[in-house]
Amino acid sequence: MKKYLLIIVAILGYSTIYSQTVFDANTIGSSDIKGTARYMSMGGAFGALGGDASAIVDNPAGLGIYRKSELSTTLNMQLQNSSATWYGENASNNKFSTKFNNFTYVIALPTWRSQQDDSKGLLSSNWSFSYNQVKNYDRNVTIKGGSTLSSMTDYMNYFTTANKTDPYYLSSNSDYNSPYDNTNVSWLSVLAWNTYLVDTINGNYKSFLSDGERVSPNYQLTERGHINKYSFAWSGNFSNKFYLGTSIDYTVIDHTTTSIYDETFQLGGDMSMMSNFSTKGAGVGLNIGAIYKPTYNLRLGFAFHSPTIYSLTDHSYSDLYSDFNSHHNYSSTPNDSYYDNSYLLQSPLQLNASVAYVFNKGILSAEYVYNNTTAMKLMDSNGSSASYDKYENNDINTMLKDVHTLKLGAEYRITDNFSVRAGYAFKTASADNNAVKYLNLNSIRTDTEFFINNSNTNYFSCGFGYHENSWFLDFAYQRVNYSEDFYPYDYNATEFIYNNTKAASVSTSTNNLVATLGLKF
Repeated sequence: MKKYLLIIVAILGYSTIYSQTVFDANTIGSSDIKGTARYMSMGGAFGALGGDASAIVDNPAGLGIYRKSELSTTLNMQLQNSSATWYGENASNNKFSTKFNNFTYVIALPTWRSQQDDSKGLLSSNWSFSYNQVKNYDRNVTIKGGSTLSSMTDYMNYFTTANKTDPYYLSSNSDYNSPYDNTNVSWLSVLAWNTYLVDTINGNYKSFLSDGERVSPNYQLTERGHINKYSFAWSGNFSNKFYLGTSIDYTVIDHTTTSIYDETFQLGGDMSMMSNFSTKGAGVGLNIGAIYKPTYNLRLGFAFHSPTIYSLTDHSYSDLYSDFNSHHNYSSTPNDSYYDNSYLLQSPLQLNASVAYVFNKGILSAEYVYNNTTAMKLMDSNGSSASYDKYENNDINTMLKDVHTLKLGAEYRITDNFSVRAGYAFKTASADNNAVKYLNLNSIRTDTEFFINNSNTNYFSCGFGYHENSWFLDFAYQRVNYSEDFYPYDYNATEFIYNNTKAASVSTSTNNLVATLGLKF
């Protein structure tokens, strides 16, 4: 317990009521393998190949491979399935969505040197503008738990007790907003007090549950949003041997989670808490890449993605309902812009190294991607990280892991126009098993839950395509599998630590059907 008392003391010295966490940074700092049908069907292993709209995102030098101008767009139908096991109970849910992955316009501009017999020097100078959805957050998760001694009411009591909150500052009065506007108390404390889930006995705060009373918890998550990237790129083809490219990315983030956590009490009654938390914003980053062809068949690629500096705004909202002992109580927080918070986030830098071998009728390719996740940094709106360095940025460094991704792809041309493709990729876990979501004792946030992504993500894909001189049509199927541990709150922060507390095991599978249509001119 001494460890957690030290944490309490440290948090009490930190005044912010918004509490950006290591999990918020991790959610924004990672992308997915999404893009054109050809790109996804080959596992995204296009860093050394180029000549594809999504390849430009990974390595802008791939733009120099184009010989013709091109206009292309990609439609993605996604079916996400999740299943969970918690205290012996099983549950599942799914979400279907349809979105556009990509829209790209490429302008190929040959130079006068391309007409020369020796074909030396700058042969083309190509430009592109593209939209790419690099992450789709849409998913639904349902988690049902069996009987346990661990209760959210104990966690709420922890906030109220540790903060030594005077009951006068928790009560709603003629000015309903006043307890929520008080920056010295947490919304969890206010909600619990006004729904009688936490009360005082002999001057001490206590959960209303009887000693040894068990509860049955349930959790419902609705997650929506995306990360969209708008890129302006240039690439030059030098002697058909070396390709150099650069791009400027403007990335837009829109992410919202709505969760409902409820408990049924063993001796009668229940509670239900809704939490809504959203993050919106945008950032700018720079990419530089190169492709080198030492022989006609062999291609080597390298790219550097600078950290993106995001300007973000969070919004928090919640309400809590309780029903027990003939009392029916409802309390909600006001939905007001006062509870918005703006800050900056520096995303990870990224390095890509790739190789491809081109046969007479086929391609084999591989790509390695390194994301320096542990170097992410939270900053205030003035660009200073001082107020985050001691806790949040230290958590990023110690609780997260740098992410490594390996992509493998293959293509075989059956006829001059028709090709089949397959791919596989895996991405390492981004969080340590001991990662914990800490909320400050005066936080307005009530989304206490967190998912620990502590397993590899696996991508399996296949597809085919038909290409003519002036148009092409590609199709792909991709399946993505990963698992997580779910915690409704930090068990170790409560006054009571039970041997039977455990995380829910959550498995998510995403099935993507993708079609790309392109015109060449």
